[in-house]
Amino acid sequence: MTGHKKLATRHGFTLIELLIALTILSILSLLGYRGVSALLVAEKRLEEDTKRMQMIDRFFSEFEHDIIFAAPRPVRITDTATEPALYGTPIDAQGNYRINLSRFAPAPDMPPQRISYIFSVPTISLVAAASMDFPASADEQPTMLLDGLQSASVRFLDADGRWSATWPPTAIKEAMPTAVELILVLDDLGTVSRLIARP
Repeated sequence: MTGHKKLATRHGFTLIELLIALTILSILSLLGYRGVSALLVAEKRLEEDTKRMQMIDRFFSEFEHDIIFAAPRPVRITDTATEPALYGTPIDAQGNYRINLSRFAPAPDMPPQRISYIFSVPTISLVAAASMDFPASADEQPTMLLDGLQSASVRFLDADGRWSATWPPTAIKEAMPTAVELILVLDDLGTVSRLIARP
């Protein structure tokens, strides 16, 4: 009889076994949560980085297109004064820069347009004038193209192979550069540059 009791099968778990199982389950759940959380953070960061790179690429593509297809047409800023077709110059002592240019319209039935790229830390903006001649700076409504700008450097290559930080380097207002180099220093990517050759 006593031997029969010793051979009886024990059912269920002890309290210690349950506590150990719960502890292991809690640790696994915590590790799983941290893993999923890290994955979500990485995915969000990748999405933000992708959007940022797309924004930078779109800016450079638009800038390159406007430089290549700039129209060699000076504009009248007063009754007696004109501005070169492409005009690049610093706008203050902090290194901010502005490029004004005439560009052909995107549609055949539209007239050429006068636009300005304004490199003013920490943003790059685009301004489109309502008319080619007599543009009113008071009516400017900049469209922000890129942020996170630390500094910008622009230089122009003339037909004789000389680089200049301003354009035009001479009094010939119809002159157009053969190439334009743009160097940006951005908060997140550091130095990014583009060399644009004009046809």
